[in-house]
Amino acid sequence: MENGFDNPFMISLDSQIVTSRKTRSPRKRVNKNERSTGLLTIRELSQSSIIKESDDIIFYEQKSEEKKESQFKTISKSRLGDDEKYAIVEYMKTQNDCITFCFVSKSCKKIISEFSYNPVPITNLYPFYNITSLIRYSSTDPIINTQQIERIICTYPVSYSEAEELINSGMECTRIKLSKDDVELNGITIPEEVDVIGENCFSECFNLRFVPFPPSVHQIERFAFSRCSSLTTVIIPSSITNIGEGCFNECCQLERLFLSSNLTIIGNDCFSGCSKLSFIKVEDESKKFFGSVPYWIAQLIEIENNIHCVNVEFTSYDRKIKDEIIPTTLKTLGEFCFSNSLNTSIIIPTNISKIKGSCFSNCSKLKLLLIPNTVVDLAYSSFFNCSSLTSITISNSLKELKDSTFSHCSSLVNVTLPSSLTKIDSRCFSYCTSLKSIELPLNVVQIGDQCFSHCSSLHQVIISDSITKLGTECFMSCNLLENVFLPNIQLIPISCFENCSKLLAITIPKASKLSSKCFKNCIELQAVVCDYINIPIKWEESSFEGCSKINKETLTNLKINYLEQHKTQKKKK
Repeated sequence: MENGFDNPFMISLDSQIVTSRKTRSPRKRVNKNERSTGLLTIRELSQSSIIKESDDIIFYEQKSEEKKESQFKTISKSRLGDDEKYAIVEYMKTQNDCITFCFVSKSCKKIISEFSYNPVPITNLYPFYNITSLIRYSSTDPIINTQQIERIICTYPVSYSEAEELINSGMECTRIKLSKDDVELNGITIPEEVDVIGENCFSECFNLRFVPFPPSVHQIERFAFSRCSSLTTVIIPSSITNIGEGCFNECCQLERLFLSSNLTIIGNDCFSGCSKLSFIKVEDESKKFFGSVPYWIAQLIEIENNIHCVNVEFTSYDRKIKDEIIPTTLKTLGEFCFSNSLNTSIIIPTNISKIKGSCFSNCSKLKLLLIPNTVVDLAYSSFFNCSSLTSITISNSLKELKDSTFSHCSSLVNVTLPSSLTKIDSRCFSYCTSLKSIELPLNVVQIGDQCFSHCSSLHQVIISDSITKLGTECFMSCNLLENVFLPNIQLIPISCFENCSKLLAITIPKASKLSSKCFKNCIELQAVVCDYINIPIKWEESSFEGCSKINKETLTNLKINYLEQHKTQKKKK
């Protein structure tokens, strides 16, 4: 046996022999005195720093007293240990996944049998025969009553009233949310068991002056305390990390606010309309507050505490009290910041790098827009329904246009897309009814669902070789589109060109499948040019539904059109 490699579980290491353990059965340990000539397991070598791991390949380092240079050689893959198998089970989602896992090996079955709780929803105890705690992941999970089950734990969100019923029946609840109905039924005191204050829970509690939060609460949902007109002081404990949108909106008597440094999210318009708020105290020894805060809140925090706010954004309330002037120190425009503004033009300063969702949505008078190259993140629906917007110049730093970014911009005629773009998401230009042509940059590889749907004036689309995927209904109801060339698309998705009533021909040299309704009601469609000889195409019965000039008898046009084009090219040569 040369160098020990004839046995995949054994290699020579100078005068020592190294072998991996084939099974997890007990074996005799080698004592310290015998290890110069004994057998060492992979696990033992790993613990002694001789073995090093990289992904699932194990390397060993050969050390010499004369030379300190390291030499690495590969040996066989080690078997999965118990810890790895437990981790695999934790990622499973269904009872059937666990049952299948049991059939892999006896050791896998043994791992499942060692669980004291069910890591996935179950309808019976198979294969978790030894569990003592039953976890219910949803209200529809059955209750399994057997003598071995000592605890039944509900991990799904329940209202306080529901939790009381479940607890009285002998179960436990880990996610109790206080609802408005609970408050109306039991009063305004927050029970100790509650960990979430639900949406609108205390809204319009006009007599509420102070809220003592129990340490169990970690989240306050949107508008939970909105319009509590008598509330004067709010203390957010360290247990709370998330305050939802509009949470204390229009608490007109709120004067003092105490925040914890553990707070990471302050929702949009959380303190909008709190005109008397003049004091904010933050407990933070690091002198930095990392929670996302509006500009006016950040100013109060920095003045009162000498603390630097790291994530500051310009919000709709800032816009109202700062006369729409964006400070040059800010980098982020918040959600709905300029939404419904009547400005005809908006200059985004070069210090801005991030524009959040719906920031300029419904700006019906906005005509001109320049997005500077400093902007690297443009969120969903940023310019949704800017019905007067005619021209856009987009930042060269953007890599992705998000969902509905320019949807319903009905006056948009010209769009200059940057070469940096790689992806255009769903509905990005849908219902841009004045858009006449679009050239997609070379780096774009994917176009989302309904991306250009209902662009009724679109007559030209230039698609590069780099684009390999189109979304469903991508060009649906583009009534003036006549000719389309898709050089590298293999799948024409569902309803992709449905209702393109002027479409005459489409060239798809690499297509192999036409999905259902992809050319439905393309009443003028006469030619689908493709490489039928080298790439056989599959299509659904409804692929050409309503295409009066292409029927079942003439579907062989797919082949004929390719052959005719091929002959024409030969003659030209």
